[in-house]
Amino acid sequence: MTSRTDRLIARRHVAAAGRRATRGRPRVLAMHGVADPAAFDRQVTELLEWFRPVTADQVAAWYHHGSGLPDRAVWFTFDDGARSTIVEGATVLARHGVSATAFICPAFIEGALRPWWDVVADAVTAGEVVEVAGEPHHDLTAVTALKHVPDQHRREVVGSLAARFHEPGDDVVTVEDLRRWRDLGGDLGNHTWDHPCLDRCTVEEQSHQIDRAAAWLDEQQLWDRRRFAYPNGDRTDVAEAHLRSNRYELVALFDHALADRRRGPMRLSRLRIDAAAGTVRTAAVTSAWHSGLFALRRRANDVARAVPTGARRPTR
Repeated sequence: MTSRTDRLIARRHVAAAGRRATRGRPRVLAMHGVADPAAFDRQVTELLEWFRPVTADQVAAWYHHGSGLPDRAVWFTFDDGARSTIVEGATVLARHGVSATAFICPAFIEGALRPWWDVVADAVTAGEVVEVAGEPHHDLTAVTALKHVPDQHRREVVGSLAARFHEPGDDVVTVEDLRRWRDLGGDLGNHTWDHPCLDRCTVEEQSHQIDRAAAWLDEQQLWDRRRFAYPNGDRTDVAEAHLRSNRYELVALFDHALADRRRGPMRLSRLRIDAAAGTVRTAAVTSAWHSGLFALRRRANDVARAVPTGARRPTR
């Protein structure tokens, strides 16, 4: 989306019309870190002017039992469990009386393992050339490329870098941090053990990633209900069947769409948004127009890819 599009659909009457027309469709926000707590505080303030916050329990009841949600409901969720979310974000949310869900990867807790994308980022920042499937990368395109290769290859590449770029720094999340997050009203969910893209994993590894993280959350007594978010939004039929058989009650996508009860709780749509987004961007993303335009563009791209090159009209 261009900033011009954001400005257009964020206009007060345009955004209000979108919110009004979709008031029965909850906004499930998918965020990551909270790099700027002051900006996040302003964003939460604005969101609560337009929406009413709900909890994961309320969303689950809406899906499973048809329990009512307030009009213009919003549920805050965060992926990866960054320290800025668990510590600074928790303080902001508690100040506003908002309960959020953080989907975490236990392998990263207590600094046992660094998030693999941080290892790659440090490597390219230091001037390292990262080779992925025979292609050299000098910047963060390496991270994107690693999401599209078999997971074993990703692990080999990251493993070769980790010995030199393994220092966790001061952004480690502890179990006590997670307990404080819960004490302040938040809850926790499963985001796999160490954040592979499940569509690049073997059948066995997909189940292992889900179950190992669940076992850790059980052992630490850090969750009360089984909820899951796909890393990178990469849903697979294998993972969905495994989650269903293990009675997960909510499974979140990363598809930039409004939640739709008809799709069921195993494919819960979320809106992608940065925790530091300003008023215009926040209003645009949550208006319903933004996600609608995103879906239209995605369908157009899918159609274009499906048409054989020779069948396309020549352009002048």
